Amino acid sequence: MLVHARDLVRSPAFRRYWTASRALKAELPADSDEGRMFQFLERAIAESDRGGTPPSRP
Repeated sequence: MLVHARDLVRSPAFRRYWTASRALKAELPADSDEGRMFQFLERAIAESDRGGTPPSRP
């Protein structure tokens, strides 16, 4: 799923949407489905901004 999210977050339309709505999404409870999706997409954006390389796992 993360692979597909990385493709999505590269879209200029998605980036405009995310920029406009990010502050509200950041206020979602972290343990809610929506909060987990926010965190997931934030991770995909961060990885995409670093060149698409996922972080190493311990």
